[in-house]
Amino acid sequence: MFYLAKNGRHIHHGSVLSEGSRLAAVVAEIPRSAADVLRRLSAEALLFCRAHSSGVTMRADAGTAAPLSRAAMVGPWARSMSTAVPVVSPEAVVMERRQQQLFVDPARAYGYFADIWPRATELLVSPLEGLNGILGAAWVVLHDDSRRFDGEDQRRLSVITQCASAAYRVACSYHRDSAAAPRPSMPTMPTSLPRVLRPLSKREREVCHMVAYGHTNKAIATCLGVTEKSVETYRARVCDKLGFRNRADFVTYAATQNWFQR
Repeated sequence: MFYLAKNGRHIHHGSVLSEGSRLAAVVAEIPRSAADVLRRLSAEALLFCRAHSSGVTMRADAGTAAPLSRAAMVGPWARSMSTAVPVVSPEAVVMERRQQQLFVDPARAYGYFADIWPRATELLVSPLEGLNGILGAAWVVLHDDSRRFDGEDQRRLSVITQCASAAYRVACSYHRDSAAAPRPSMPTMPTSLPRVLRPLSKREREVCHMVAYGHTNKAIATCLGVTEKSVETYRARVCDKLGFRNRADFVTYAATQNWFQR
């Protein structure tokens, strides 16, 4: 179990560990194929974001303007939503802008949603990043007004997609010859992270741990009793020592160190 000391007291992160261990399972348990990653992504997104339907939209060829298609759909939309994606769509917008976006009553801006049952009251879409660009987008949907997506749902979907992005790249590199796995054109991902040339300090390790769990710089600074600038410095040092490029690398490293099982 992981603890952080602040002003002589221990701060327990049990609830965060429970969520983090499940989110990291996509990385820690490398699936048999990239298609399995997408199915796992949809299932976890549906659960963690308390949504009614979920799925992923993928490019036929990463880094190109190739047609999009939906896959791994879960919920009512799995029975009524077409796998073909119009040229103008929420997913295309998110993939172009490379950032998560919430669409309230998407049928107002995208007329074809009006013909899909059940109707979408809110659509939350987050990009899936690959080594050579955006691979696709993960999305979750609410079908009634019983609840709304909030900031916590947005954070969770962001972390889940980052975990899945890392797992998808690894699965593709391991199973690029499997007929069941999609074959986006991308370089093989290393099976392990670069060896640490310089060990992490205690504070760098604490920051690395909390980043892997999805905490913001502000939250980490508050927990450790330091400034956000200091957190940015520690993160930069970790990235330099371990060769990290994004948060997904933090999650992958945490999984290889078995931090989520402690």
